[in-house]
Amino acid sequence: MSQKQQLAKLQNIAGLMLDSRLAALQAAA
Repeated sequence: MSQKQQLAKLQNIAGLMLDSRLAALQAAA
């Protein structure tokens, strides 16, 4: 796997984690 693909994968995972955190905050609000 190229470095570019690895970076994109990490960014995607980070984005999903951020989305789930925001969803949890919204659910708690």
